[in-house]
Amino acid sequence: MATTTMQLDGSLRDELAEIARRDFAGVPLAEALRRLIREHQINKIMTRYAELRSDQQEWESYRAEVSLTDNAAADGLPPGSDEYPEYNT
Repeated sequence: MATTTMQLDGSLRDELAEIARRDFAGVPLAEALRRLIREHQINKIMTRYAELRSDQQEWESYRAEVSLTDNAAADGLPPGSDEYPEYNT
């Protein structure tokens, strides 16, 4: 993977460094940024699920379709809700 540079103002860099130190056990800033981006992506997914759940008919349709594909896969993997319990609602 190629490395590049970014221009950030000092206060933003310091804020990212504080997040890396406090919330991610002092990982390098690039890793902290990766984790924040991943968290953002998961939050967007969870927001979309909440929107889907708000329409009972769409949610039931989605659940029915998921059950068909889950049963067909039979891969033996645990559900995502077990892997990421902090996002269960």
